[in-house]
Amino acid sequence: STSINFSWYFKAIEKMNAQARTRAIEILTRHEQYAARHSALNPGAKALLTHLRQRSIPIGILTRNCRHCTDLVLQMQELAVDGIITREDGPAKPDGYGVLRLCRQFGVSPANTLVVGDYLHDLQAARSAGAVSILLRTHPRAEEYESYADFSIQRLDEIRQIIDNLLL
Repeated sequence: STSINFSWYFKAIEKMNAQARTRAIEILTRHEQYAARHSALNPGAKALLTHLRQRSIPIGILTRNCRHCTDLVLQMQELAVDGIITREDGPAKPDGYGVLRLCRQFGVSPANTLVVGDYLHDLQAARSAGAVSILLRTHPRAEEYESYADFSIQRLDEIRQIIDNLLL
């Protein structure tokens, strides 16, 4: 998927007055909608999702994006997931809130949950929640984030082997 890191933007928005905040959110939403409309799946994504479905492993999305744009990507890419947590649902990554909420929804322990992401906040959210973190090395600064990850992969379909090894 197309990933844009707006962390700095969220921090700046929090400090703005109401009028400036409204304008900033409009701009952010416009950029998110553009990214959603032009998104592409990471290599191996469909094969991984099929594998997870076959093994009855629940699939969740935890994103700092808005619900509308997340739903747009899922619809455009013809993807189905079992749970979605967006920034409207509670504290955003790197807070572990979303990971824990998905774990509760799925009835699983965080220690038995894999959180896959390409950015530092994904790994920090996993660690904060007590989940297993997997770095998808697509971000230009991936090397800097590797020490926060339990596993590091180049392609999403590599997760199949991680799951198989963890279940042995």
